[in-house]
Amino acid sequence: MDGHFAQHEPDHSGDRISAAQRFELATLRESGNIRIDPRILIRAALRVAAAILSLTALLAIGLTATAHAAGADSERPGLYFDSPPTARSQAPTIVADYDIRVDGPVARVSLKQRFLNPNSNWVEGVYLFPLPDGAALDAMSVEVNGRHITGRIAERAEATRQYEAAKSDGKAAARLDQQRPNMFTMHVANIPPGGDIAIDIAYWQIAPFADGAFELRTPLVVGPRYIPGEALSAGTEPASFATRDVPDAASVTAPVRLDGTGNPVRLTATLNAGFDLDDVRTPYHSATITQDGERTRVTLEGDAVPADRDFVMVWKPKAGAEPTAGLFTETVGDQTYMLLMLTPPSLEKAAAAPARDIVFIIDTSGSMHGDSIFQAKTALIGGLERLQEGDRFNIVRFSDTTSRLWSESRDATPRNLAAAVDWISGLDADGGTEMLPALSLAFASRKPDTERLSQIVLLTDGDIGNEADLFGLIRQNLGDTRLFTVGIGSAPNGFFMRRAARFGRGAHLFIGQTSDVAEKLAQLFDKLDSAVLTDVVVQWPQSDVEMLPRQIPDLYLGEPLLITARIPSATLSGRLAVTGALGGSLWHGGVDLTAGAEAPGIARLWARAKIETIMDAAGHNDSTARRDVLPLALKHGLQTRYTSFVAVDETPIRPEGEALETRQTPGNLPKGWTRPDTAPGPDIQRASAATAIPIRLDGPGISLPRTATPSGLYLALGLLLILTGLALLGLRIRSGRRTGELS
Repeated sequence: MDGHFAQHEPDHSGDRISAAQRFELATLRESGNIRIDPRILIRAALRVAAAILSLTALLAIGLTATAHAAGADSERPGLYFDSPPTARSQAPTIVADYDIRVDGPVARVSLKQRFLNPNSNWVEGVYLFPLPDGAALDAMSVEVNGRHITGRIAERAEATRQYEAAKSDGKAAARLDQQRPNMFTMHVANIPPGGDIAIDIAYWQIAPFADGAFELRTPLVVGPRYIPGEALSAGTEPASFATRDVPDAASVTAPVRLDGTGNPVRLTATLNAGFDLDDVRTPYHSATITQDGERTRVTLEGDAVPADRDFVMVWKPKAGAEPTAGLFTETVGDQTYMLLMLTPPSLEKAAAAPARDIVFIIDTSGSMHGDSIFQAKTALIGGLERLQEGDRFNIVRFSDTTSRLWSESRDATPRNLAAAVDWISGLDADGGTEMLPALSLAFASRKPDTERLSQIVLLTDGDIGNEADLFGLIRQNLGDTRLFTVGIGSAPNGFFMRRAARFGRGAHLFIGQTSDVAEKLAQLFDKLDSAVLTDVVVQWPQSDVEMLPRQIPDLYLGEPLLITARIPSATLSGRLAVTGALGGSLWHGGVDLTAGAEAPGIARLWARAKIETIMDAAGHNDSTARRDVLPLALKHGLQTRYTSFVAVDETPIRPEGEALETRQTPGNLPKGWTRPDTAPGPDIQRASAATAIPIRLDGPGISLPRTATPSGLYLALGLLLILTGLALLGLRIRSGRRTGELS
């Protein structure tokens, strides 16, 4: 030996060092005359790394198998939500039963929602559902284990406090909150495993008379709302949906089924019209219609139908039996409440329509994909065909972006009309629903012209969450223009359609299917030809009267005068007189105030109308609206934005120690909407700016938007990589030390 330790070369048949070699190595160590060859260190490190990687692979296989097992479990049919590690629960299912009774123009609607818990654990159910925006909701009760608990109205914060306390105490409870005048959230606490809790609510509703027929519209599904504006926070949790334009976005956002439909509905209506009927029909549902004396009974066919479109019932009087006046009264305490419908008999279409400057606005957002965009384009082209020589027009389209056909309106010449039809034919539905810029552009496009009627026709499904901003824009910019709204699709936002048209001093109508287009367009253009009754004045024989609306709007062809009023019963006498300008003449009408038919619900319908008036006047001033609405709502027992119904069963039903999970029941896509994964264009996420949470029922669990990853596997891999690095670093340090010591 020359004092230098030669690298021991292990034989290539194995990793072992022979006894002689060990002895040689030990001798060298003891002598302190040792130097480790770097190739040995590299091989050792590789062996360590190989061992670690093998362990990693085994762990990965194990985790993958675990994940696969979980996935196999979630492939069972059903709606699953991510939840704490203890469970993967389905949301409660809901079966709804409607019982509608119509007397004259007033409907009493009873709705029973039965929340069924298919899980083996206790669940709180949450469900966003629609009601008619003018409905006066005045009753709620809970049925659990054969017990009936009557709900009561309370200030919203107090109702929430009572509900949360009951939920925590294991008691069955329910709370109803209003999110919009046509959107409500039901909370149901402590639904037993495999059990159910039923909630009954009831409301009053006016069936309006227009164009020769009464129509009762009952919305059954909430279309996903587009939420414009800058997000206030990031994330996929409901609270992160809020934007500067729609701070309460989370409250109008709900999960949406993309596969299949649920929430079945049963519905029966009993109609006592008060006159001979020519026709009763339900244009969007198959129904069995039978006659029982003076009453007509309407029942949806089948055991249940999916809640995916508005239910509409239309009834027409026989020729000569059309009502020209109707007065319904209800006395509560010392006050008499009235509902008056008065149809001027000579309201007819003007012989010669005046020239107009009209701007059509068409919604081409993703929510309009499918039947809706086809109906809207068909209606728009049909509207162009109704234009006359001397008219001017333009078209504005909007989705994420806004554009218009021309920079300014052009004459309705054959050449311009043909160019417009070509432009319309190329429109597709995709993207968001930025309606406000489109309305602004339409208002800015107007030209001062006293010789022409200035009109805007808005064709949309109205599925937006910033209604208040749009109403403000309309009121600030309307001027002499009249705004008409056309609700497109199976479940349009009726609240927006009706209120926007009222602020726009125009009219609204709905097109629910393509076969409606021709008839509805004829009605629309009859109204566009100008209001037929203006400067309407109602004169009461007594002074202490509160009439709603306070200002009577212009009436268009086919529309009656409809008002509600409150009068001290002691002064109820005399004759109500109505006058108005009709085609250059003065029209007179009237009714005997003592000739009204007693009818329940009129007082609450009047209160509901007054609340709407207060809300409209307050605009964005929430404190003013709350100050005036709250006492009125509590007095009449009405559900409002500031009041909630709450019902609590005093008997605890959930055992102590049993956990409670909150699950939100998804809604259906409105009929005619297309799924983003089966059709080009309408991406529900994009269409609603991440406000719709897509859910699949027949796939492996749900597809809620989330950022979840196989975190357990990644953590294990990360830990092993760290250990590998430390091992290699240790060997390197050791090698360096040895080298330094022995060299």
